[in-house]
Parts: sequence; C-alpha cells; structure tokens
Amino acid sequence: MVNPMSNDVAPAEVVSADIEAKDVLNELCTNVSKVEAAMVATAEGLPIAEELPDNVDNLLIGAMTAAVLAASDRASEELQKGHLSTILIQAEEGMIFIKGLENGVLTVLAKPDVNIGLVMLYMEKACKKIEKIISTSWMD
Repeated sequence: MVNPMSNDVAPAEVVSADIEAKDVLNELCTNVSKVEAAMVATAEGLPIAEELPDNVDNLLIGAMTAAVLAASDRASEELQKGHLSTILIQAEEGMIFIKGLENGVLTVLAKPDVNIGLVMLYMEKACKKIEKIISTSWMD
C-alpha cells in the first residue's frame, strides 16, 4: 500500500479517498442502530478515516486494533483454525468489532445490546467498499 502521506499519490486523490471512506463509515454508523463509532486504519494502524467521538485518540485506536488483529490472526493460524475473519470483544460498556481488510483494519464500536448479525453484515459491505476505495486511490 502506498503511504498516503508520501509523494507517490497526489494529495487530491488521498483527500478524495479519505472522504469516500469516511462516507462509508458514516453510512455504517447511521444504518445500524446502536453503532456508536467506526474507524478504518492501515495494517500498521495508521488512521485512514474515522467516525469517532472527540475524546477518542484515533492514533491509539488504530495502533491497538491493528495489533489485536495481527496477534489474533497469528493465534488462529497456530491453533489451526485458518485465517481470521472478525474479532468481537464484549466489554461492560459495549462491543468492539475488528475486521481485517486486504491492507487494513475496520473497527466498529457499539452499545452492548446491538444486533451482532446486523453489525457483521454491514461491516462486510463496508469492507468491500473501503477495499475498493483504497485499491483505486492508494495502490500502485
């Protein structure tokens, strides 16, 4: 993946891709009741686009979710369960969904009583759209 901050991609293309990815995340947050936030980051954890509350550090969330995804994928492979699809973390105050993209990670934050199946369905749709945006804007 081309670094969006490098000279390999025209700034207008990066800005356009960021806006398109943010629109996909906004659609996810709007269409699924009780989804509170969403973020897409590179596989290294660098934020690409987000719909996050102001008090959430996008750099920290991007880095942590990318690390969780990488470690969990490795564990899944070592336990002979194949390539990881989605991680669901249930916490006292809500749920965290983490899904790998071809070159990144999608993270969704939701209330504890969210419809899990609906979130996963919309995440799958969002992943396809975001992967298309990334591949046409940032790939060589």
